[in-house]
Amino acid sequence: MRTCILLVLLAITPFSAVIGQSRSEISSRKIKTIYSESYDYRKSPASLKRTLTRYNRSGRPLEIIELDQDSVLLSREIFGYDARGNEILHETRDKNDSIRDKTTTVFDKWGNPLTRTEYERKERKYIHTSYKYNADNDKVEEIERDEAGRIIRTVHFLYDKRGMLIERTVKNDKGENLQKRIQKIQYP
Repeated sequence: MRTCILLVLLAITPFSAVIGQSRSEISSRKIKTIYSESYDYRKSPASLKRTLTRYNRSGRPLEIIELDQDSVLLSREIFGYDARGNEILHETRDKNDSIRDKTTTVFDKWGNPLTRTEYERKERKYIHTSYKYNADNDKVEEIERDEAGRIIRTVHFLYDKRGMLIERTVKNDKGENLQKRIQKIQYP
């Protein structure tokens, strides 16, 4: 069966970008809030979902609220940004406004993520990822740890003299290779 969705105003994708509107367009037009409705005709009777998205001055989403046809809360997403516009917080809450998923990220002065912490309540999953970079600002290491600080997996990146990624190695918690990808690059 095909999905048929009628858009009354503007639709919001899962990544909070308005269809047909870029972040710069939202910012330049000083849009603070976009309200959208979508109908799903696969269900009988047709279901209505309302989405309210609030933006900051830069056109980045601050909050996305999804409501059902009776205006009952389905979910809510909250976003936070640092002074450079990097997303440092993304939190998803359920219909009871309890945290369902939460991701926090710390960035360096060049905008590279240093640490990312992810929490998923449903799977009771907590992952803390740290990143290391070389002098050329290329990511050279990524380490994922569980809540107790135990290593889950490690990813190493190797670059050639021109800064091109030539090798990516993924290792498990015991340091055993899980995956290795090698690229050979020919220069003139």
